[in-house]
Amino acid sequence: QKLLYFIEELAEFVHVSSNVTVSRDKDDNKFINCAIDGNCNFIVSGDKDLLEIKEYGGIRIVTVKEFLEIIKNKN
Repeated sequence: QKLLYFIEELAEFVHVSSNVTVSRDKDDNKFINCAIDGNCNFIVSGDKDLLEIKEYGGIRIVTVKEFLEIIKNKN
Protein backbone atom coordinates (compact mmCIF):
# COMPACT_ATOMS: atom_id res chain seq x y z
CA GLN A 1 0.00 0.00 0.00
CA LYS A 2 2.82 2.41 0.86
CA LEU A 3 4.56 1.60 -2.42
CA LEU A 4 1.41 2.40 -4.42
CA TYR A 5 1.03 5.71 -2.59
CA PHE A 6 4.71 6.51 -3.28
CA ILE A 7 4.29 5.74 -6.98
CA GLU A 8 1.08 7.76 -7.19
CA GLU A 9 2.77 10.78 -5.61
CA LEU A 10 5.69 10.68 -8.05
CA ALA A 11 3.81 9.64 -11.20
CA GLU A 12 3.71 11.99 -14.18
CA PHE A 13 1.47 11.83 -17.21
CA VAL A 14 3.46 11.75 -20.44
CA HIS A 15 2.22 12.74 -23.89
CA VAL A 16 3.76 10.09 -26.12
CA SER A 17 4.79 11.13 -29.61
CA SER A 18 7.73 8.76 -30.16
CA ASN A 19 7.05 5.75 -32.34
CA VAL A 20 10.06 3.43 -32.26
CA THR A 21 9.69 -0.26 -32.98
CA VAL A 22 12.55 -2.08 -31.31
CA SER A 23 10.88 -4.91 -29.40
CA ARG A 24 10.07 -8.20 -31.08
CA ASP A 25 6.72 -7.94 -29.27
CA LYS A 26 5.07 -4.93 -30.92
CA ASP A 27 2.87 -4.39 -27.85
CA ASP A 28 5.99 -3.60 -25.78
CA ASN A 29 7.08 -0.66 -27.92
CA LYS A 30 4.62 1.60 -26.10
CA PHE A 31 6.70 1.28 -22.93
CA ILE A 32 9.89 2.29 -24.73
CA ASN A 33 8.12 5.20 -26.43
CA CYS A 34 6.73 6.39 -23.11
CA ALA A 35 10.17 6.13 -21.49
CA ILE A 36 11.72 8.15 -24.34
CA ASP A 37 9.17 10.95 -24.12
CA GLY A 38 9.20 10.86 -20.33
CA ASN A 39 13.00 11.24 -20.28
CA CYS A 40 13.36 8.08 -18.20
CA ASN A 41 16.60 6.43 -17.20
CA PHE A 42 15.08 3.01 -16.55
CA ILE A 43 12.26 0.71 -17.54
CA VAL A 44 11.64 -1.79 -14.74
CA SER A 45 9.97 -4.91 -16.09
CA GLY A 46 9.63 -8.65 -15.88
CA ASP A 47 8.82 -8.92 -19.58
CA LYS A 48 11.32 -11.17 -21.38
CA ASP A 49 11.04 -9.34 -24.69
CA LEU A 50 11.78 -5.98 -23.10
CA LEU A 51 14.56 -7.35 -20.90
CA GLU A 52 16.25 -8.86 -23.96
CA ILE A 53 16.77 -5.32 -25.34
CA LYS A 54 18.76 -4.35 -22.18
CA GLU A 55 19.22 -0.70 -23.22
CA TYR A 56 17.78 1.64 -25.78
CA GLY A 57 18.67 5.28 -26.28
CA GLY A 58 20.29 5.50 -22.86
CA ILE A 59 17.30 3.87 -21.14
CA ARG A 60 18.29 0.75 -19.22
CA ILE A 61 15.73 -2.06 -19.11
CA VAL A 62 16.10 -4.02 -15.88
CA THR A 63 14.26 -6.38 -13.55
CA VAL A 64 12.89 -5.27 -10.20
CA LYS A 65 15.76 -7.09 -8.48
CA GLU A 66 18.35 -5.31 -10.63
CA PHE A 67 16.69 -1.94 -10.04
CA LEU A 68 16.66 -2.43 -6.27
CA GLU A 69 20.38 -3.28 -6.41
CA ILE A 70 21.07 -0.12 -8.43
CA ILE A 71 19.21 1.99 -5.87
CA LYS A 72 20.96 0.24 -2.99
CA ASN A 73 24.39 0.86 -4.51
CA LYS A 74 23.66 4.56 -5.14
CA ASN A 75 23.16 5.16 -1.41
